[in-house]
Amino acid sequence: DGSKWLRDKFAIRKRIFLIERRIQQEAMFDTRSVKILRQERELTVALDAAFGQLRREQAAYFDQLYDAQVEFEALIVDHQAALDRLAKEKAKLDAIDDKTRFSRAKLDATVRRTGQPEDWKKKFLSQQARRHGLEQEIVDLQAQVDRIRLDTKIN
Repeated sequence: DGSKWLRDKFAIRKRIFLIERRIQQEAMFDTRSVKILRQERELTVALDAAFGQLRREQAAYFDQLYDAQVEFEALIVDHQAALDRLAKEKAKLDAIDDKTRFSRAKLDATVRRTGQPEDWKKKFLSQQARRHGLEQEIVDLQAQVDRIRLDTKIN
């Protein structure tokens, strides 16, 4: 038979079931048989093996649980770092948005105070045309004054 039955829990359970059945069958024929004692020793070995297998499974489950917990804690740390980076980026974006809003408000105040650039250009061109007109008028008046002076000097 060997120790092939010690490999997994199903084989161990099958072995326990078979030994218990043999004990029951032997007890039906002869309750004082020595075979019952031998089979009870085999049953004890099989139950110890089952208990050892359960402890190994429990240890494996605890190892998996520990690994999962460590991984989860690492993920929490990564998540917190990502949240911190997100908060910093959000603060930077909020600061940029505040600067943008301030600049827009400043621009709007300037536009309300001075007008739009197109209005400035129109006003500038009209003022320039008016200035040229006035300069031309001054030149004409100066020419008239010079003629009057010449006329008065000649007379």
